[in-house]
Amino acid sequence: MLFKEKTLSLNRSEKQAVIDEVSALAAKAQTLVMAEYRGITVAALTQLRVAARSQGVSLSVLKNTLARLLWLVPASKQAPTR
Repeated sequence: MLFKEKTLSLNRSEKQAVIDEVSALAAKAQTLVMAEYRGITVAALTQLRVAARSQGVSLSVLKNTLARLLWLVPASKQAPTR
């Protein structure tokens, strides 16, 4: 997944690729939860990821700026769903 692999600054086309990928995942999700994880230790977040994965849940971290851009993209411009 593109948005998990990138750790440095993204250029405009890379940001759009992340938005498209997240849009496609969100469109086919049964439930979408957004949460603030500030203050959670790395160990606790790792434990949460393991628990989520064991239940078939995808857990990803998205930069706030990209999350804001995602909500600003009109549905007609987001990635198509299957």
